[in-house]
Amino acid sequence: MKRTLAAALLSLCAFAVQAGQTESANTDFLANAEGEWAGTLTYKDYNHPDKRVTLPTMLFVARTAPDEIAMHYVFDDGPGKIVHAYERIRFDLANNRASWVSGPKGESARDYRISARALDGNTFRITLDRGERNEKDEPVRLRYELAFDPHGLNFLHEDATGATPLAFRNRYQLERRSRK
Repeated sequence: MKRTLAAALLSLCAFAVQAGQTESANTDFLANAEGEWAGTLTYKDYNHPDKRVTLPTMLFVARTAPDEIAMHYVFDDGPGKIVHAYERIRFDLANNRASWVSGPKGESARDYRISARALDGNTFRITLDRGERNEKDEPVRLRYELAFDPHGLNFLHEDATGATPLAFRNRYQLERRSRK
């Protein structure tokens, strides 16, 4: 009986330590995202839907709150054309929600459901889903798959209208240049 109780207590302690490490990793991914990143943005060319365009991209990430990061993107869109974009994402991991705000003044805000999250080695993966309606009142599904790694960031954006399968919209593939 004592052995069974001791084994149960050891198992419970091991589970609590593992759960604590996982929760710590779940919050540390934002701190790990801070810094300067360089890579590419690849997006579906809307004039030629079967083609993709790839642009050199810089990303600067700052943690603005314990549960939020601000991102400043700089795209090289051709000779003499530099484009800037700004976004903030606030993660409410306890309630599986995320709020994504775009534009320098927060012109566009969308709430997402966190449908999956996992720690895979050093990479924290999180999936955000949202349903809405377009201007034709058709159902639209939006999905972001975000991967935060100490050395790389990978953001995949897919969408679908009606019952069609999710399709590629854009992807950021970035490598760390420096920490904050």
